[in-house]
Amino acid sequence: MTEPTAPTPHDPMHDSMHDSIHGSILGNRVIRTEDPGLLTGANKYVADLPLDRPLHAVFVRSDLAHGTIRSIDTAAATSMPGVVAVWTAAELGIAPHHGFAKIHADFARPPLATDRVRFVGEAVAVVFAETQAQGVDAAQAVWADIEPLPSVTDPEAALADGAPVLFAEHGNNLAVAESPDAALDLEATSDMVVRGRYVNQRIAVAPMEPHGCAAAPAADGRITFWPSNQFPHYVKGQIAASLGWAPGDLHIITPQVGGGFGGKAGMQHEYGVVAAAAKRLNRAVIWIPTRTEDMQAMAHSRGQVQYAELGCRHDGTFTGLRVRLVGDGGAYPGIGASLPGGTRRMAHGTYDFAAIDFDVAVAATNTSPTGAYRGAGRPEATALLERLVDQASHDLGIDPITLREKNLLGDEVFPFTTLTGNVYDSGRYRLPLHTAADAIGYDRLRREQAERRDRGDIVQLGIGVATYVEITGGGGSPEYGKVEVHTDGSATLYCGTLSHGQGHQTTYAMLLSDQTGIPVDRITLVDGDTDRVPQGGGTGGSRSLQTGGSAIHRATEIMVEHARALAAKVLEADEADIVIDRSAGTIGVAGVPASALTWGDLAARSEELGDGPLEAEHVFKSEGASFPFGAHIAVAEVDTETGQARLVRHVAVDDCGTVINQLLVEGQQHGGVGSGIGQALFEEVRYDGDGNPITSNFADYGLPSAAEMPSFEVHSTETPSPLNPLGAKGIGEAATIGSTPAIQNAVIDAVSHLGVRHIDMPCTSERVWAAIQAATRGEGDPWREPPAIFATLPKGLEGDEDAAAAADGI
Repeated sequence: MTEPTAPTPHDPMHDSMHDSIHGSILGNRVIRTEDPGLLTGANKYVADLPLDRPLHAVFVRSDLAHGTIRSIDTAAATSMPGVVAVWTAAELGIAPHHGFAKIHADFARPPLATDRVRFVGEAVAVVFAETQAQGVDAAQAVWADIEPLPSVTDPEAALADGAPVLFAEHGNNLAVAESPDAALDLEATSDMVVRGRYVNQRIAVAPMEPHGCAAAPAADGRITFWPSNQFPHYVKGQIAASLGWAPGDLHIITPQVGGGFGGKAGMQHEYGVVAAAAKRLNRAVIWIPTRTEDMQAMAHSRGQVQYAELGCRHDGTFTGLRVRLVGDGGAYPGIGASLPGGTRRMAHGTYDFAAIDFDVAVAATNTSPTGAYRGAGRPEATALLERLVDQASHDLGIDPITLREKNLLGDEVFPFTTLTGNVYDSGRYRLPLHTAADAIGYDRLRREQAERRDRGDIVQLGIGVATYVEITGGGGSPEYGKVEVHTDGSATLYCGTLSHGQGHQTTYAMLLSDQTGIPVDRITLVDGDTDRVPQGGGTGGSRSLQTGGSAIHRATEIMVEHARALAAKVLEADEADIVIDRSAGTIGVAGVPASALTWGDLAARSEELGDGPLEAEHVFKSEGASFPFGAHIAVAEVDTETGQARLVRHVAVDDCGTVINQLLVEGQQHGGVGSGIGQALFEEVRYDGDGNPITSNFADYGLPSAAEMPSFEVHSTETPSPLNPLGAKGIGEAATIGSTPAIQNAVIDAVSHLGVRHIDMPCTSERVWAAIQAATRGEGDPWREPPAIFATLPKGLEGDEDAAAAADGI
């Protein structure tokens, strides 16, 4: 093929975005001001809190995947040194509830198991002791007599006739059913139908800091609660509701959070136990799980089996998409069970489809419940589309980039309403694809690949391509922002998002500095405290800049207008003559710089004149979600004798709208590609036949390190969103969504000439070698008919609407 032409440096749309911020701090590479506290260890995580003589909560967890609780003996544990209390569900007295999101009333989960356990790691009792070691010893002395029941860990098996039923009152294991589309006869409209059965494997969130929380009685009678969580305001309401408290009984303060990625979204069932204990025992209580406990009890993610079919004409035109998706909701289907619906909603992808027929069936299984992880339903949609497109490229004999270009939506269609109901705000889908192809030297790589194949080299080269679009800032939550300028010339920002590594303080400070000239390093951010920040939607779904940033931006505008009026009053000038000198950080009369006031001076005069602090606040609500997009190209080498796959290059071109800080965007791109490498090549949560987890620590779970990663080549294009004043879209999850299928496609492409058509993730040496061997025997077609349940799936949507909205927001 002819190598695509990269956009010129003077692309008109690119220039127009930068003309609007010419001369400002926005768009520059500003170093993060929050990093010194992280790098020096000054910031405090939950485990670092200076609590007064805290009790340590240690949960006793089931070692059976499914069973009936006959009795729980806590007598020996209660009498052990340092033990203050041991509770079972009877002593706890908290009713079952749904945590972050409700799917169906039947799936309410007790914080401590009552009559039945449904997965290994489910809590059956809790010990409160003076030290962690004493609590661990006592927990080992609790004896739970559990009668084993048959278990099922595979979602397809769980939906089959005769499968063990997890909730008798529900009648079967079908947790969510979606079948809203008209039946599609691809065969009648297509010259060829490409089919694939793809496993998007269950993976662990594995944040650097495990889950944890602490609670303590406060002098005002409330309970102060410190969670390692992404959504402090949601947690406040959810804990209060689960305990029957008024929200005012709780004060949430989120300390430094060591990674979230969706796994720390919303209330965890342990939270209510810790909060209740602090109140009843009148002591501070802290819960810090071990890594193994966290790997078993924290929600996993992904966990889909996708039966996907793509209709094509001989010239490569796509005619339609048909998918039957089996999702895994785990033992207590909640927010994770709603994510396959998000996969369906993003199934239109970047392509021009005439029709889509997409059914979803989510099963309850005897495994850890599922939840969100970096992308939360959107990576799965891109994965199935990009695998289908690469298979179609192979079967049609059309280059993967040429085939994508032929079917990508055109620039002129935006805003575009998809067949699944989303409205894409803006897009230029060919631009990042051209940019990536140019950056990686696509034609040269194809020539090298052909040479290696001709020579019969043991180590073969694969080139994987993926385009994507995703949804960010979904869910519709408004966001709070406040700006306060102090008499010493510094400023404080307040926002309802929750920074846990994203660089919010730096980014939001840039927005304030851009309008005032107050130096970024003199601006601090307050978040995660429900007393100091009255409302907030938290951080998830890559929403922060477009919602929280827009709230700060609007609040700054309001404050500046007030400042102009105040300065005019103080300087006895016409307000129209008041100007802000951003380079000097002053506000004064045009042409009279000697009389200009510093921001500290103006803040002091505001208080002297009885106007109070120089401040303003704003609640921003977007008109809709934004849709970032991009293209990734990966280059992998595969040893055909051992199956070992190695990523040697990766080019990411992501478009997140207007870029405020290029340095932070690149950091998010690097992290996103790292997550994609993990899923594509290494990570998988696995269970044995009895439901025992066999990947519950970092010795068994394939978490990659920097040694397994090449240097990433990251680029940005900028296509502003019309839905917020910054033109911003999300970036926190985009590179994961684009990189995962690109890397998988690269590995498969390296051995496709040997007859390999598909390899499920992770593309381990064993799996790649087995695929090569199967291909030499003429085997390896990845298709088989979808499970029988789809023949009887009820038409329409079955599942909680609030859960579906939450799924678009994490």
